[in-house]
Amino acid sequence: MSLNEPGPVGHAFEPTQPLPEHQDRLRRQQRWRRSPYVPNHLPLSTRLLAAWLAVAWSAWAVVAFVTGHFLVMIGGRRNAVVIDFDGWAAIAASLALLCIVAICVAWVVDHHDRRDNEAVYRRFRRAAAWSAGALLVAAVVVNCTGELGWGSPLPSSISASTGTLRSLTQPIPFELPWRGTDLLAPASLAFCFVPLLFSLALIKLVRPVPGSLLGVIAGAGVLPMFALSSLGLVNMVFGGHLDASINPSVAAWTESEWRKIVALAWSALVLVALFWGLLLLALIVVTIRAIRGEPLRPGPHSAI
Repeated sequence: MSLNEPGPVGHAFEPTQPLPEHQDRLRRQQRWRRSPYVPNHLPLSTRLLAAWLAVAWSAWAVVAFVTGHFLVMIGGRRNAVVIDFDGWAAIAASLALLCIVAICVAWVVDHHDRRDNEAVYRRFRRAAAWSAGALLVAAVVVNCTGELGWGSPLPSSISASTGTLRSLTQPIPFELPWRGTDLLAPASLAFCFVPLLFSLALIKLVRPVPGSLLGVIAGAGVLPMFALSSLGLVNMVFGGHLDASINPSVAAWTESEWRKIVALAWSALVLVALFWGLLLLALIVVTIRAIRGEPLRPGPHSAI
């Protein structure tokens, strides 16, 4: 190309990137086009369930801290096995359960936190889940070493002493109203076995669909027997059956056996309270839906 020829047409050698003011205008437009932030939402039933599970599991962990025994039942009615984490294994298992409690609390707090920080809650829940898994593995390992005689005993400064536990299990004036009378057998028959037999007959003959009205009626037949069993458990814990002055057979137990029985009784009491609390929460949610005129089975986007 000679010096007298014109340059390239259209300024082909100029930079093709937009000018800085054009880039700034594009950024402002993209920011305005961004979809509005929508915080996480949990239905009311889910929030109530998470909160009540957090309370019940915290009570279960407190029982393990106080008694030094964390009891877990695995299996069904016929082949149930009770695993006893004692000593440091009970502390590790209790801490693992408290990590799960922290996950439930984080779900509820995340619902009420309107800020755009869901990633922080996800990281916290992930860290709590990993911590719970690690503590559970540590509890299993420590419990196995304790069974082999390699573990160190739990210091008395961590768990409550036996004298403190005996003062906490002092009997209170609680007794079933018909205990010791001639009305025990007729009352048990009328209150427990008649609804249970009616439910079994309804299930065998009609075969109701789970979740239907007949299914709920069939399932409610076990409630009277469970209520009587719950009262019997409360009577055992607070009626003096764990006190040697009222129940002489307690004097033959060793200290370790007595603490394990106390842990088992209180753990069962926590589970019974968990069941009745869940039933009460279900009734509250159903009542709220009935008042609002909403279906009993809400869709995935329902507010309750």
